[in-house]
Amino acid sequence: MNSGGATCFVLAAMLLIPAVVCAAGPETNGHTNAVWREDFASIEGWQPLTFPKIERHTRYSVTNVNGRTVLKAEADASASGLVRTNAFDPHVTPVLRWRWRVHNVLPKGDAARKDGDDYRAAFGEDPPKRARLAIMSDADNTGGVAVGFLDFMEIIQRPEQEGEP
Repeated sequence: MNSGGATCFVLAAMLLIPAVVCAAGPETNGHTNAVWREDFASIEGWQPLTFPKIERHTRYSVTNVNGRTVLKAEADASASGLVRTNAFDPHVTPVLRWRWRVHNVLPKGDAARKDGDDYRAAFGEDPPKRARLAIMSDADNTGGVAVGFLDFMEIIQRPEQEGEP
């Protein structure tokens, strides 16, 4: 999956731990400085991401919820993801916006833990120049059933700093 240089995955992790709603803020309908947006009309452009030690995989599908096309993730004591095939530079476009919700919470999950939220803290270094997005739904450790929905994702350019030309 690497083409000549270090590539990292930015996980927009639908880990589906106890949380009722996590929204990205007001919907922009494309009126933002987003350089890329996924509205999940299909999952074309995404590849399956599986792990050798995890036998059961999450089911991903495109569905309609309240008149909107969304990505549905169904994890049943399973874990797997989807990886976007196109790469981006996280130094130029460091902001990721998304809107998602979960259908249920996992009783054994722990929403108070924020393991791995910061790339530098998790990996001990800054992200490389090339990154790809990955979406993951994970319920293999809890043995539970989790259903989540992802409305959209956007990659956004770094806002101009005051005083910059």
